[in-house]
Amino acid sequence: MSSQRRKRFKRLSVKRMQNVIYAIDSLGKLSVKSNYDYKDHEVWDIVSKLMWEIKSLLLKFSKHLPVEERLKRLIMLDAEQLATIKITDPELHDLIMQKYKGFGLEPMIDQLTAEPKYLKSNIRIRLKKIEETYKQLVKSENIVEKEISRLQKIINKK
Repeated sequence: MSSQRRKRFKRLSVKRMQNVIYAIDSLGKLSVKSNYDYKDHEVWDIVSKLMWEIKSLLLKFSKHLPVEERLKRLIMLDAEQLATIKITDPELHDLIMQKYKGFGLEPMIDQLTAEPKYLKSNIRIRLKKIEETYKQLVKSENIVEKEISRLQKIINKK
């Protein structure tokens, strides 16, 4: 029975994670100013709600742990986000490190890898999407080339 629950968790967690990533990517498309008009506070409402839900999720999975371990996990989550900012926006990272020097952020970040695990899995998902799109483009290109060839034969007969 336990192995069935384990298999079900693994199967559903992958599927649900893909759905969440898709939904977040979809929200990100709203950032295109040429297509949408939004206020900063509306963006903040969306992002803060998402952050709340992520931290709440972490705590749901950590209920069985001592309070010190739960705190450590929350701090590590923030440290991983900071490590991601170091990769995605080095200028912002430098400003954060400068403003909060002496708060002990450096040791937490040093404990993490240069690329957080979730960033690697996100990159894998995006790479898979790009590979699928590439395959579709190649297939479309072949269809177009065949149609051009067919039309050229018709033109040459006339």
